[in-house]
Amino acid sequence: MNRYAWCVLLGLMGSTTFADTAGTFDWPQWQGQDRNSVSAEKGLLQEWPAEGPPLAWRIEGLGGGDSAPAVAGGRLFGMSNRDGKEIVWARSETDGKEVWATPLGDAVQQGVHQSKEGPACTPSVDGNRVYVIGMGGTVACLSVDEGKILWRRSLTQDFGGSLPMWSYRESPLVDGDKIICTPGASNAMLVALNKTNGEVIWKTTGPTSQPSGAPPSFAGGTAGGGRNPGGGQAPGAPAAPSVSGTEDPTLYASEHWGMTAFSQKVPKGKYVVNLHFAETYQGITAAGQRVFSFTVGDKEFKDFDIWEKAGGLRKAYVESVPVEVKDGELKITFERQVENPAIKAIEILPKDVSDKQAKPIRINAGASESFTDSKKQVWSADQGFEGGQVNAGAAGFGAFAQPGNAGGGGGRRGGFRGFGGARSGAAYASVIAIDLEGVRQYVQMTSSALVGVSADKGEVLW
Repeated sequence: MNRYAWCVLLGLMGSTTFADTAGTFDWPQWQGQDRNSVSAEKGLLQEWPAEGPPLAWRIEGLGGGDSAPAVAGGRLFGMSNRDGKEIVWARSETDGKEVWATPLGDAVQQGVHQSKEGPACTPSVDGNRVYVIGMGGTVACLSVDEGKILWRRSLTQDFGGSLPMWSYRESPLVDGDKIICTPGASNAMLVALNKTNGEVIWKTTGPTSQPSGAPPSFAGGTAGGGRNPGGGQAPGAPAAPSVSGTEDPTLYASEHWGMTAFSQKVPKGKYVVNLHFAETYQGITAAGQRVFSFTVGDKEFKDFDIWEKAGGLRKAYVESVPVEVKDGELKITFERQVENPAIKAIEILPKDVSDKQAKPIRINAGASESFTDSKKQVWSADQGFEGGQVNAGAAGFGAFAQPGNAGGGGGRRGGFRGFGGARSGAAYASVIAIDLEGVRQYVQMTSSALVGVSADKGEVLW
């Protein structure tokens, strides 16, 4: 971790210490002033002295991560994990002394080992403000002078985005009055935020069609087990795995994930709510890798772990919750802790309600069509959820989102998320701005496509 800290700073000092011309040199964002890796500085040495560059200064203890610092106004700005927190920091360019360090929250626990030490975002400095994106998708605006958080948004909670396998690693683009970043959700592939207050200017719906002659693609991936939107098995896909502990494994083929809430209008009275879970994401290999909390009515379930409850992968588990509805609406809230919350089905059974004609409500989460189980009970298609995305599942365990959902991971299996897991339309690239034939546009590499969107409205141009 300390290797990251001092080696990067030495590299930066190489560009300032050995310049033949004096003056302020700023590198205020990823890839430099114009985000093209071109330096306007003059008089740089063409080679280092034989004895190597002299040490200007050295610090330790920055913390872990892959963030390359920005340089602006005599300060260095970066990100790292330190003492269990994800932080943004500023240091003096002259001597490396810390000016301020601001935590965004707890450090994000990444499931895979590579690059899990900390964030990779290079801060973007614009005047008296600095903008960052954390590993978990926190977008924050901080004051340059003291590191005070001025506003913050969440790519997952606010826009339905999902963490890529190696977390969010984007460096935000500042362009005019906008901040551009990539949640990767089907209805918010890219978003433009007002740089002053974080309010949404526009959201980009991911592209859903391909140019003529392009090879066939599947909304959630093909390699290793996806199904295409028409329901046919993807070429080379293995047989769909089944879920044990249930008479209706098809009920567990689809799911809704990353949601923040579920609601359903029902008559006042007492109910039993059955929540159907199964861990079907093969990237989860042990307890503790998907943990979330949820509340049904006034009953709270903390640190809920599907693997632990069910006893392993692809095993059905039903949590039955007695609840009394007093205001005509059943409400369930979900809160992410480790990985996204995910659910297969919700069953609402009346026990003693004001409307004696009230019937059971059964919802197959993530499903695009209704489903009749082995007891001839009909389960409705996905409905009632707030936020998140779906894995439609079809008749088997295809790893894809609904047809046309560009957040489903594109041409590989769900952006590596596997069966029943969250899939991100975001990759690890950062947006650039270009002007082509008089049109300002933003270019980004998502998990499934290279896209260009209009700067004014966020419409997909190509």
